[in-house]
Amino acid sequence: MSESARHMHLVSFIVGWVSKTYPSNDLCVLVDEPNNTAANKPPNIGGYFPDVFVKAVGRPLTIIGEAKTTQDLETCRSKLQLISYLTFLKTVSDPCLVISTSWTVQRTAKGLMCQLRQTCDAVHVPLVFVTEMPPVTC
Repeated sequence: MSESARHMHLVSFIVGWVSKTYPSNDLCVLVDEPNNTAANKPPNIGGYFPDVFVKAVGRPLTIIGEAKTTQDLETCRSKLQLISYLTFLKTVSDPCLVISTSWTVQRTAKGLMCQLRQTCDAVHVPLVFVTEMPPVTC
């Protein structure tokens, strides 16, 4: 499987988690997919475009979803991207950051995100980690 195919597979875990966790008609779910028009893609947040952006209509829920392959997880760019998302989410009501990785690096992702969350003073932003296995939260 190519790197981009692996990435899209991880994005699908985020979309699946959102639909199972929030089965309602009041969600606007934007996914950064090649076939989507610019109007149907996630917004720019701090100079980065998340893989998934979810906003509830009529209530304060905001979810950002980001898929990270094993090769991409700990890069400087990824850390800056995740800091931007945490910085944004700490300013909204009912935020959630969903990270999708391979199960083999889930613990690494959790450790990294808990550290970044502390760095950003965003400890109240819930983190959810999705893989092929059941989700983990922190």
